[in-house]
Amino acid sequence: MKLEAFTIVESMMAMVIIMISFTAGMTIYLTILQGDAFPLKTKAGNALDIAYEITKREQRFLDESFNQNGLTIEKEVRPYKAYQGILAQENIYQVSLKAYSPDKRLVAVQEHLIRIAYEN
Repeated sequence: MKLEAFTIVESMMAMVIIMISFTAGMTIYLTILQGDAFPLKTKAGNALDIAYEITKREQRFLDESFNQNGLTIEKEVRPYKAYQGILAQENIYQVSLKAYSPDKRLVAVQEHLIRIAYEN
């Protein structure tokens, strides 16, 4: 049984097109996986969430800087000044959290308001 030449050429061209598509797809996929921006931002966001929860749970309202998961976390706490006059409340604090990478590059920032209920 003899195959016509154009079917062999068509088959070869189809295989070449499939291989080029597969190679391009794998190149894009591996580039995304190896890029450090997305995993680092996710890691920094999670670290800031944990730092905020610890601050809220322990009511530790101090400015501090600490290392967590290889990132430097800076926490700044100050009274919230949005309301003036009659609406002024003394028990609301603004917590600013910043995460820096090991090479001192700002990766993530979070701002939170915390209302403190004083127990008598």
